Amino acid sequence: MTRLKDISVKSKLRLLSVLFVCAMAVFGLLSYSTLNNVKIGGAAYEEIALANDILSDFQAPTQFALEQRLRVYQMRVDVNDKVKLATETASFKHLMRRFEVGHTLWLNKVSDPKTRDLLQKIYEPGRDYQNLALTTYIPLLVEGKGEAADNFRLARMNPPYEAHEKAMLEFVDYMKRQVATHEVTATSMIASVTFTLIAVGV
Repeated sequence: MTRLKDISVKSKLRLLSVLFVCAMAVFGLLSYSTLNNVKIGGAAYEEIALANDILSDFQAPTQFALEQRLRVYQMRVDVNDKVKLATETASFKHLMRRFEVGHTLWLNKVSDPKTRDLLQKIYEPGRDYQNLALTTYIPLLVEGKGEAADNFRLARMNPPYEAHEKAMLEFVDYMKRQVATHEVTATSMIASVTFTLIAVGV
């Protein structure tokens, strides 16, 4: 058996060159495979996107006061049932706390000025709507004044809720455009890295 020390220097250099080329080829193939997997539209990306879509469809949002509005209508239906009314009021207060916590959480995470402005634009009328319900609408229901509560809801609560909903739609539209922009940028970066890997391999 030929030992390494018996091989000429020239042969050793050739062997090292072959090993280097093989290592670079393996590295290139692994890198290319990984980039294809995680790129926009790749298998890993699609799995993450699907999981996010499923989660958003089945998890109630914290910053859209839709559940709170449902509680407002449900409390009106149950105005004569004090037990249900008390339970729904407690649930409404829980949703309000979740709304406040969620707003603070997202403001701490988001740095884009436009996104922060939209978050605030959603938050303020949503907060006002809930405060009006808690301080006036619910007490009227507790007193059994259903008609007065209806009038108050129509005159005072509906306008801030409509502003809240309008701001939410504006936010969703903006974020869709942001996601599309980020996907184009990421795709371009992946293409650039892939080209570099191919060039290095060649």
